[in-house]
Amino acid sequence: MKQWKRKMGLLTFVGGILLVAMLASLASSTWATPAQNDDTWNNTIPDKYSNKSLVGRGESAEFQILVNHPITATDTWYSTVVTDTVDANLQITGLDTTQGSASWTGQNVTFTIGTILPGEWETLKIYVRVNDDALSGHNVENVAYMYHQGWKWVASEPKPWMFCVAYQQYMPLAMKRFP
Repeated sequence: MKQWKRKMGLLTFVGGILLVAMLASLASSTWATPAQNDDTWNNTIPDKYSNKSLVGRGESAEFQILVNHPITATDTWYSTVVTDTVDANLQITGLDTTQGSASWTGQNVTFTIGTILPGEWETLKIYVRVNDDALSGHNVENVAYMYHQGWKWVASEPKPWMFCVAYQQYMPLAMKRFP
């Protein structure tokens, strides 16, 4: 019996020490604050959106690319460039940027933004028209790539598709007028 009490006392003591150590580690700032490092790739990914989810042949759509320089960063981005290869089923009709210049050759778009300070956002737009011969039901996939001096190329988050080419709509026979 004495030996059993001794073992229980030892287990209680060890359990108490472990409990105190666990509570001390939960109270430390390492749990509350994520690790800080220079790998901020996830914060610098350009975000890309389409203004429509379903676009018919001959209709227009717009891609918007948001480039965010994290406010927590301490460096200035120099020579910032965003490139994009637009789907072959689309015709580029125009470009717009809040800073720098934009141009396209064939299906390849280049935005030359230049310098971006911490906390700044730049908005880039690609205006497109769906070709008349685009396949109905075709999912238009599109990814933008960003680079700035001293960093590697970073791709926008892959999405299964930006928008779908709408199916042609036919009137039911009952609605057609016959002579």
